[in-house]
Amino acid sequence: MPDVKLLTNTSTSAFLRVRTNTTFKQDWREQSSNLAQQDKYAATAGQQLRISSIDRNAFRYGGDHWKVTFVQPLQPNQGQAKSTWYVYAPDVIYESPFSQSNTETVPNHINIIQYLRQQIQGNTSIKPAGEVSLLSPSSIFLLCFLCTSAVRFKKFCKSQSPTGRV
Repeated sequence: MPDVKLLTNTSTSAFLRVRTNTTFKQDWREQSSNLAQQDKYAATAGQQLRISSIDRNAFRYGGDHWKVTFVQPLQPNQGQAKSTWYVYAPDVIYESPFSQSNTETVPNHINIIQYLRQQIQGNTSIKPAGEVSLLSPSSIFLLCFLCTSAVRFKKFCKSQSPTGRV
């Protein structure tokens, strides 16, 4: 498998660092074992791959995948090299020169899935950036807004229903 060379100054480029051996896929819905060789790329731990774009909204891709377009297309074992792949988020670290973390906040390379897993398992080594009171003015305003919106929506639905029932 060829090494991916970094072509330009990485201080201004975002990249993915592969944490553990993993498979990048052309279809996030399928297990990698079910995909054809041309539809999967074997990434190795420690690889750093420059990216041109990334969609980290994992909810669009099964809750745990990102859609990533790499600067240099990645060559699967068979078929043509491809630029866009789906990656399993816990197996990679997204690093950008524009998102610097400090020790008082959740580090930028900890994705939300990992953070929530650690919190559920009782690992308190990661702390939220600050404490938020449930009785803060903005929380109370938001609660009032949601309640009144629900009532208005129900009234609207009743007015649109031929039977007057929701």
